[in-house]
Amino acid sequence: KRLIVEKKAPRLGMSKAEASEVAGLLGATPLFDGIEKAVLLKLAYACSMVTLKEGEEVEWGPDEDPSMFVVLRNEVVVRHSHAVPRQKLPEITARRLGRGDSF
Repeated sequence: KRLIVEKKAPRLGMSKAEASEVAGLLGATPLFDGIEKAVLLKLAYACSMVTLKEGEEVEWGPDEDPSMFVVLRNEVVVRHSHAVPRQKLPEITARRLGRGDSF
């Protein structure tokens, strides 16, 4: 089982077939529903695709470049931790996201 997450960042060398697949997957998500195929193709070329193995973790913190992730296949559990006043440990929340969800 594999998971593909999309993040906004240039990816050099994406083939036309890969870009077409990404554009089609993006167009099938609620976030990009109704956007013309040509626009989605341009967006696909400007994206980078990250494939994660089941159980693999990726950290994204305040020191990272701003990015947007769109789940294209399968599911991902997103955990968010934040400091809570008068508590020593951070509060952690988790959400299960599926195809078309973004964060």
